[in-house]
Amino acid sequence: PKPYYAIQLCCYSEMLAATTGGELPEKFGIILGDKDRVEFRVEDFIHYYRRIKASFLAMQDGFTGDMADRPEPLPGADHGRWTSLAEDFFDGEKVVAILGDNIFEDNLGREVQSFEKRKKGAQIFLKKVKYPQRFGVPKLEGNHVLYIEEKPKNPKSKYAVTGLYMYDENVFDIIRTLKPSGRGELEITDVNNAYIKKNQLEFDTLEGWWTDSGTFDSLLRANNLVAKKEGSKDSE
Repeated sequence: PKPYYAIQLCCYSEMLAATTGGELPEKFGIILGDKDRVEFRVEDFIHYYRRIKASFLAMQDGFTGDMADRPEPLPGADHGRWTSLAEDFFDGEKVVAILGDNIFEDNLGREVQSFEKRKKGAQIFLKKVKYPQRFGVPKLEGNHVLYIEEKPKNPKSKYAVTGLYMYDENVFDIIRTLKPSGRGELEITDVNNAYIKKNQLEFDTLEGWWTDSGTFDSLLRANNLVAKKEGSKDSE
């Protein structure tokens, strides 16, 4: 429903502001599950976020909205393809992509600004987790990532590759060379491994909490973490 979609865009705008340290791009792009792409001006939504947040949180428990019109994800609408669908949006510039169900406590604005100054390569962000087999898992050697495995049964480390990726403009050339994995998807892990092979992938380790709300348990955890953080702000 359109009212809730507008609220979602407000929330994305606030997340983007927190991730970039407050320096906002002019436009933001979202790739939907049915491969449709929506672009919007961040400033059109960021100013309304705090005004509606209290009302939004208050109605969470009683939400009864009809989701019948929600677009159905199409087969193959995976991470690799949503990146390729956004190629003309970036118009030859560097790419910063964040998965919509990922929530970060850290302010990553400094990292984004630092990546903008790099001439080439990619940047990923790692977080130590309890169940790494749910994620892409890096094999580490000192300050280097040797390779990344997607949802391995026997993880080579306790770290997960989080859903924030920074790429140079060559990422779309890499995507065009990808073949579907055993799951029938274009894997973002294969994109990252391509940069590793070129010795062009760097990583940072997150200090604050991070959550991927892709399961019921992690969605509950995300709500609790955000509520705790917002509660501490209100008490200041």
